[in-house]
Amino acid sequence: MRIPHPRLPLLRATGAALLALLAACSSDGLKGVDIVGPSRNFPRFPSQAIEGIVYVQARLADQQKLFDADLVAEHGVFPLVLTLQLKGQGQSERQIRLEPERLNLRMYLPDGGVLAPLSHEEVAAKLEGQAAANASSSALRGGLLGTEANRGLVYFRLDPQSYEASGRNALHVVDGRATRFDLANSLLAFDINVEDEIQTFFVGIER
Repeated sequence: MRIPHPRLPLLRATGAALLALLAACSSDGLKGVDIVGPSRNFPRFPSQAIEGIVYVQARLADQQKLFDADLVAEHGVFPLVLTLQLKGQGQSERQIRLEPERLNLRMYLPDGGVLAPLSHEEVAAKLEGQAAANASSSALRGGLLGTEANRGLVYFRLDPQSYEASGRNALHVVDGRATRFDLANSLLAFDINVEDEIQTFFVGIER
């Protein structure tokens, strides 16, 4: 799939806040690092994609509304809303089953890092009360895809020894140097079994 690279402005007004956050952080893995970058304009990828009759969209989750918290800053969890549905000719004749545990979710960060997914059970275990219940009840569910949107949350883990983040703003530490970037500029990838053929989907993130 060909993905255009529209021009993105550099992150503004985040450096000072992130530096203050980094200075206040107690994690030994983030002490004594040099803050650099971004060294180039990070591209922003389209937040919608369609392969055949499968339509997908990804967008930022409203963390305050769902969890009354910043999961990124407090728990190292980056939640996204993923939507999948069938569109186009032949959609009524095709049967495509969504199995969230077999999506092979991964997120490619602007600096080349890759985030692994977390299950909704793992996220709920980090939370309490209604926030924990929402983490599970709002998660992406499996089943046959149809013309009605299947929409739910997927989660990614930010290793606290390598990342310091708040909201969309992140620092990634590699070999004592930290690059700052916008998590919303990442590229989401996952696989779906379409009639015994694995298709890989790539989609950006809507803000």
